[in-house]
Amino acid sequence: MASPDGPTVPPRSAASELRVLLDSPEIAGLVCDLGDTRWTGRPGYPLRAMVGVALAKSLYSIPT
Repeated sequence: MASPDGPTVPPRSAASELRVLLDSPEIAGLVCDLGDTRWTGRPGYPLRAMVGVALAKSLYSIPT
């Protein structure tokens, strides 16, 4: 049943937006390029996860 204001479409969640961004070729290329800068040989945090954190911060408008 449509609302009195007309049909509504539920908004996409930030999590689904983040998934789409992380799976994009541009972000995959960024993660690959950042991987080339790891010269210490130490594993550290996974680069894709760290890029995901930065994107989530932006999507959720979390201040720093």
